[in-house]
Amino acid sequence: MSNIFGIDGNSTSSLFTDYFGATNSSNSLSLGDYALIKSGSYKKLLKKYYAENGTSNGTSADGTSGVSDKAKDSTTSLLSAKTTADALKKTAENLKTLDYDKTDREELLKKVKSFVSDYNTTLDSMQKIDSVSILQNAVWMTNQTKKSENVLADIGIKVGTDNKLSLDEDSFKSANSSAVKAAFSGTNSIADSIAQRANQIYTLSGTQALINQRSGSYSNSGSYNTLTTSQLFNSLL
Repeated sequence: MSNIFGIDGNSTSSLFTDYFGATNSSNSLSLGDYALIKSGSYKKLLKKYYAENGTSNGTSADGTSGVSDKAKDSTTSLLSAKTTADALKKTAENLKTLDYDKTDREELLKKVKSFVSDYNTTLDSMQKIDSVSILQNAVWMTNQTKKSENVLADIGIKVGTDNKLSLDEDSFKSANSSAVKAAFSGTNSIADSIAQRANQIYTLSGTQALINQRSGSYSNSGSYNTLTTSQLFNSLL
């Protein structure tokens, strides 16, 4: 695992595994993997997980349900995460279902550039998120991308030490068409995996935002704080 924010991921994961019995499965969130998304030291990570008891409420093994046990994230941060994840989901699904035999390389380049941009923006939005269940899916997404690093490199896409993607346009234009199609087209492709994780981030962020808004419906005195139609609508979209 790459060195992220000055922390060696392998060392962090090993340390936390020794103490907490965390696994290295791609569908398990080791405490070391948390460093992929959140900056900080061992001490900060330990403090955070002790404070949150290292658990999430109702999250299944594949991250398909549940939200954080504590609604600490601001509604603004959650809606930002939801918006960026929705954009990523759409661009990834577009690449997954695209007819590669009928799409010229210039048009395909535009779509891949959007995909790379949306992927990186989604990771940026995670910097303001504390919900364990949301971050689990972000970590799983970066892990899945990292596993496909060689496939992506063959078509000019590099996975950086910060887990963000960068696109070499010249390398992409000269890449074998079958390699591009294999990377993004159909079920079990890279685009498919990322679309699934982006959808989970989108769903969980929207759900938590709605919970935040509902919990703020009443003031300390018991009076009702009116939620705007746009607030509810944005959370449910």
